[in-house]
Amino acid sequence: MRMPALIARLESLLHGHPEVELRVLPDSQIVIRSRMMPNPVAASGLKAAAEIPSAQGYEIYVSCRGPATAGTRSAPSAQLRAPAMPFPPDGRLGLEPRARAASWHFLNRDGDAVAVRVRLGSRAPREEVEAILGAIEAGLLR
Repeated sequence: MRMPALIARLESLLHGHPEVELRVLPDSQIVIRSRMMPNPVAASGLKAAAEIPSAQGYEIYVSCRGPATAGTRSAPSAQLRAPAMPFPPDGRLGLEPRARAASWHFLNRDGDAVAVRVRLGSRAPREEVEAILGAIEAGLLR
């Protein structure tokens, strides 16, 4: 499993950026978030995420599960939402020019199921997010 190396790579990349939060979750999951704000929809009582990215913010979710655990259904967060495919030939996780959200599900060379989801509050933090996606590519997908 490549998660420990990815965590070390992300900690190095994000060092000196106190506004960025790196959360390591159980079951080989990571959340990287910056400049989050309360979600007004959640405050109204409707079912929704408690926080969303502000105009300068973003949230990136990463999971990497080995072949033995990729199909387990222990919790909703442990389920892949789409079939995993081999990593694309262009070898790149990247946002479309006008996109504020993206999602990928791939099998890496080790056979691990990798899921990456990105949400941006606007296109403003795009450069920062692209750098993080580059670290994820290098750590889990190559």
